[in-house]
Amino acid sequence: MKKLLGILVLGLLWSGPVVASCSDFLDFSWKFVGKDRVTHVNSSNAHYAEFTFKSTSDKTIRINFVRLTTADGKIVKKDEYVDFYIKPFGKDSDLMYGMKSLNLDVVTSGGYSCRFENQPAKKTSTTNSNKSNNTEESPALVLLVVFAIIGFIIYKLVGSKNNPDSNFTSKSQPASSKYQVSPNKNLQKNTVKILSVKEFNKKIKNYIPSHQVASLPRIGDVEGQEFQCGCGKSHIMNFNQHYFIADGGIYKAVFLSPACGYLNALKLKGPMTTGIKNLCSTKYLANKPKYGFNDYPDIAGSIDKYFK
Repeated sequence: MKKLLGILVLGLLWSGPVVASCSDFLDFSWKFVGKDRVTHVNSSNAHYAEFTFKSTSDKTIRINFVRLTTADGKIVKKDEYVDFYIKPFGKDSDLMYGMKSLNLDVVTSGGYSCRFENQPAKKTSTTNSNKSNNTEESPALVLLVVFAIIGFIIYKLVGSKNNPDSNFTSKSQPASSKYQVSPNKNLQKNTVKILSVKEFNKKIKNYIPSHQVASLPRIGDVEGQEFQCGCGKSHIMNFNQHYFIADGGIYKAVFLSPACGYLNALKLKGPMTTGIKNLCSTKYLANKPKYGFNDYPDIAGSIDKYFK
């Protein structure tokens, strides 16, 4: 009887529902791409490996990591992620850097790890609502401001009566003020801090050169945004024109703009900021040994991978 009961229990367990894996809902592909980050190339010409995911699930899927492996399953390179999410029925892709420093002849397959997980909601600012509440709760402050404005108007009227020359000043001042302010209104001053290469090297001494980064930052969403450059102009971020040189962590990075010849340390994004902020810049010394940089960090090595 006990044997019969055991057989029935095992039969029920084996016939139970099978929990679907997130990988069952992902159409996954990978390929080597060239310097332009688009063209499919063979391993000998590869600059990056591109991993693409297409979801058929109505749930959010988080990608834990991607990797390149040999025929016997050994890991050649692995990139881990913190915030790589595929939306329901969505698609996304990411690039793995550093292919030029690897023996890609041994790479036979690409893989990944995933799990079902909802993307954490971003915190929204409540500054405006707080301001409106404070205004409603402090009517005395509003009255104080009103009385201050009235007092200032009375003071100006009394002063104009006591000063006979005040009428002349009030007529001529607006004309000259309008003439002076109008040109400056559209004048864009370059507020970028320009440093020598030596000073710039000290500022980024804790940055990791892009060819040595184990897990590259996900910064694809900043492409298309405007940033100030050391050359005095503003550029639109385009990874084909502005090269990722070093990672400073917390969305800080160094980019080279070869067209104008400047290296820019940028704050790409942050929880309390919008847009790209230029932290400092330096002139790109193309003809200097190691471009004027020290051996550490190996900034010259990161620049070389784009031109050699």
